[in-house]
Amino acid sequence: MKNAPLLLIGLAFLVLTLSTSHQGFAQISNYKAYAIFIYNFTKYTNYPQENSTGDFVITVLGKSKITEELNLMAAQKNINGRKIIVNEVLEVSHIKDAHLVFVSSGKSGALDDLKVHIRQSPIMIVTERDGLVKKGAHLSFVALENQSLRFEANHEALEFNRLNMSKSILALAYKE
Repeated sequence: MKNAPLLLIGLAFLVLTLSTSHQGFAQISNYKAYAIFIYNFTKYTNYPQENSTGDFVITVLGKSKITEELNLMAAQKNINGRKIIVNEVLEVSHIKDAHLVFVSSGKSGALDDLKVHIRQSPIMIVTERDGLVKKGAHLSFVALENQSLRFEANHEALEFNRLNMSKSILALAYKE
């Protein structure tokens, strides 16, 4: 996390770019922005030792255009030297060996089942629909009325699943 100040500047720039212009969304799809945020979430989160080796697995729960964006990202980047693998599943029971689960808006109703499925495993849950951090997701994207894209964070859930996210990222979380 030694590059956290650079990350903070980069994420702040992305938030400002997306929040100050409708053209920002015309030039960059929500799913591309989601993928950028997810990459930074994962890159600046310390996972427990037992989950810090091997490929980094991102699982998308439900059909979503983010899968394509994540695959494009995975072809060009890694997470702290780890190859990124992207899976898409339709059922919670099909989630295996994930480090992060992105819950598409169509599968938001499966959040309770997902929390039971992962229990205390160090698996980050990121949701497409706002407000789900109040129901136990770790992070939720929020599209504000001014067309800006932000995220909410659930500090207690991150701690419960032993995910130590950079304070620089958490400082950028949207608070109502």
